[in-house]
Amino acid sequence: MTERRLVIPGDLLGTGRAGYGAYEEQDQVFSRSVGLAEEKSGIFFVIPLSGVFNPKKGDGVIGKIDDVIFSKWLVDINAPYTAVLALNDAVDEFIDLS
Repeated sequence: MTERRLVIPGDLLGTGRAGYGAYEEQDQVFSRSVGLAEEKSGIFFVIPLSGVFNPKKGDGVIGKIDDVIFSKWLVDINAPYTAVLALNDAVDEFIDLS
């Protein structure tokens, strides 16, 4: 890897040794966080991106479901507020909840 590239958790970085922000699994190195990946002398590093994440409409996010409320989910996206995912935004066809 000659220049830095944006990675997310689980992205394959290459074959070598894991440095800060990376982990090894079966001789392959993966990203541990969102950040900029780089390789130096066969060691892969991920420089984490810092700051508050404020998503905009259309942004892809990774989150953890914190609560389920009838036809929506409350999602922790590691932002200053909890995201709400409505059922109609998650599926394309009708689901009978009765």
